[in-house]
Amino acid sequence: MLEIFNFRYACKSFNPTKEIPQEDFGVILESARLSPSSFGFEPWKFLVLKDKALKNTLKSVCWGGENALDNASEFVVILARKKVDLVADSAIFSIW
Repeated sequence: MLEIFNFRYACKSFNPTKEIPQEDFGVILESARLSPSSFGFEPWKFLVLKDKALKNTLKSVCWGGENALDNASEFVVILARKKVDLVADSAIFSIW
């Protein structure tokens, strides 16, 4: 496992003819969802984009992500809460 974490590679190019098998992609997403945050709130959600028209629409706001939007089979947008939401008296914690 440490060998995997020590290897860092930022993919600059994707093969548009290949797709991640759905079973593998499901494991990747579930691993990300279950990854702990520093406060234990896990304040994120993941939006998976596959639709080419929608990905094209996002190009103007995805600085550095243009290549992935064009060629990756899935494009994951991470939605995260802001710091202001992660305080004891915020609305997110009122249900507890």
